[in-house]
Amino acid sequence: MSIFFQVFFFLLLTTRFFSETLGILPKGADLIDLIVIPFFIPVMVALFAMRVQKSGQIDNKLHNSLVRLVLFYLSISLISFIANYQRVNLPPAVLFLFGMLEGPILFILLNRLIKDKKKFGKTMSRFINFIVIVEFCAVIFVNIPMFVESGNPDVMSGTFGNNSYQFSVFLIIIGGYFLGKLLTTSNFTYKIYGIIIQIFVLGTFILLQYRSAVPAFFLAYGIVFIMLYGKKFIRLAALGTILALMIYGGFYFVSSQDYKLRYEDLLDVASKPSDAVNYGKVIAFKNTAIMFTEHPQMIVFGSGPGNFISRANYTFTIELNQNITKGVGFIIRKFFGNKEFSSDVFKTHIEKLYYMDALFGSVQLNNPNSSLLAPLAETGFLGFICFGGIYLILIKKSKEYFQFSRKNADKHLLPLATALFLSLIHISEPTRPY
Repeated sequence: MSIFFQVFFFLLLTTRFFSETLGILPKGADLIDLIVIPFFIPVMVALFAMRVQKSGQIDNKLHNSLVRLVLFYLSISLISFIANYQRVNLPPAVLFLFGMLEGPILFILLNRLIKDKKKFGKTMSRFINFIVIVEFCAVIFVNIPMFVESGNPDVMSGTFGNNSYQFSVFLIIIGGYFLGKLLTTSNFTYKIYGIIIQIFVLGTFILLQYRSAVPAFFLAYGIVFIMLYGKKFIRLAALGTILALMIYGGFYFVSSQDYKLRYEDLLDVASKPSDAVNYGKVIAFKNTAIMFTEHPQMIVFGSGPGNFISRANYTFTIELNQNITKGVGFIIRKFFGNKEFSSDVFKTHIEKLYYMDALFGSVQLNNPNSSLLAPLAETGFLGFICFGGIYLILIKKSKEYFQFSRKNADKHLLPLATALFLSLIHISEPTRPY
């Protein structure tokens, strides 16, 4: 089972490189998670029905809490669907639920099906060491030549094809893993290798042009770095100064080149905070509040899953009607034709925001998508509280794992725990697009 999930993770992380970057596989190849995870759900149900004993290594409290929250969120979403039956559509609603619960369900599956957790952890460590080499090769030999030729930072996506944002999240997972590894290894050669990986992560992130994610990226790094090294942080001030100068030099270099990265725009945004009320991302929150005043029942149950501001809604409305290679709109058209999936509340409050002009050379400030707003708007405050509970549990447990492995200097657990904790801090930024 462990080998199966390793293969699954590898395909999940690399198929877009072959389907979108190189174009040698059909686009549908990168939808492997839509096949594998639903396949295992009835397996889990069967195991539960047969009263198959859980592994003794399972944290039953954590496992049961997540199972209850997932089932509760499914129930709330069903009620929301029924309450908004006139405006919701089943396909985007199903995609919404899968997108929101794919991570928790995958964790529950792994927790139940993987018996030897310690062995699996060591296996995943080897996997990360392998996949970082794959990403390094993809960036150095494919992405950077494409970037130099086109000047387009969107091509800096590793093996993630057209989704460079997902690559930025994976970069911080890699960075977190090797931060923890640097603390537990005494091998000088591996320490140098770990520092090279950190330079690779930071340099690649700079070229990604995710200016809106820069503060969260370096804040998360700083928090975990201090928690890892504690009093040693002072003694590492010299190293930190060198890294800071390298980061500054990297920003200065790419800003001085004709790569259209324009990091100086961050200063313009910060100097005019009052202008934020005119950004599409902020307007989305305001328009959601307006929708709640117009339809008070939506405060509790939302506007219905998959029909307002979620990624699922975007896929079945905006992406469906665009002739672009990015995304799966053409696949949806193939199965559902040109059916109209837009709801009345989406057309009134959100649709126009997707067509706002780019600001500072980026669409992100006017992009209404928000991982915080989607569960609130589409499943109401009940759904928001429930999904927030899942996040809080994950952050709490990841911090506990991190602190335990740090205290015990566990050379196998600490790198994994650091990667988990650092990535959760990073992706918890409330206006993160997805």
